[in-house]
Amino acid sequence: RIKDKRALRQLLDNFIGDPDTDVKRYALRALVNMKYAPVVEWLEKLLREEEDGIQWDEVDFFDREWDDREDFRLIAIEGLGELKGVDAVPDIVAVLNDEFSQDMSELAFKTLMGLGDTGIAVVGKHLSASQDNLRRRAAAALATSSAPSAELFTNKALQDEDLDVRLSAARTLAIRNGADPRLLLILADANPLARAEGISLC
Repeated sequence: RIKDKRALRQLLDNFIGDPDTDVKRYALRALVNMKYAPVVEWLEKLLREEEDGIQWDEVDFFDREWDDREDFRLIAIEGLGELKGVDAVPDIVAVLNDEFSQDMSELAFKTLMGLGDTGIAVVGKHLSASQDNLRRRAAAALATSSAPSAELFTNKALQDEDLDVRLSAARTLAIRNGADPRLLLILADANPLARAEGISLC
C-alpha cells in the first residue's frame, strides 16, 4: 500500500477529476485509509448526493448497477466515522432517515457503534423503529458491544416482543460471548422457535 503522504493531493485530484468510476473508488478508499482530513467535505457531499465539483463519466457511472453507485455512499459512511468521530453522527442519521435512499443501515449501525455512547444511543432508538429490518439490525449491532450503554439496549432486545429481534440479539451475543448468562433467556423463551434456536447456539 502507498503510505507516502506526498501522494495525498494526487489521490484527491484522482477522486475529484478522474472520470473513471473505479479510479475514483480506489482513490477515495485510499484517502480514507490514510486519514486525509480534506477529504471529509467530499465524503459529506457524497452522503448528500451532491455532485458539484466532482467529474464523472456519466455514461459509465449512470449505466452501472445501483449497488455499484451506492458504494461511494457506503465508503463515505465509514470514512466519516473514522475521520469525524462522533461529529459524524448527524451525517449518518440523515442517511438512515432518507426514505428514498438504498438501505445502508447495516453499515451505518456498525459505524455508529464505534462512535461511543452517542452513536450507541442512535442505534438503540432503532429498536423501536417501525421497519422490522431496522429493529433486527439494531439488535444485532448492539449485541456486538460490551459497552455499558449497549448492554442495556441488548437486555431490552433479548426481551423484545418480536421474535426476530430477540434472535438477532441472541445470535450475535452468542458469537461475542457464548458464556453470557442472558442467553438462557432464549432457552426459556415462550416461543418454541426461539428455544430451538437457543439450543442450536449451544
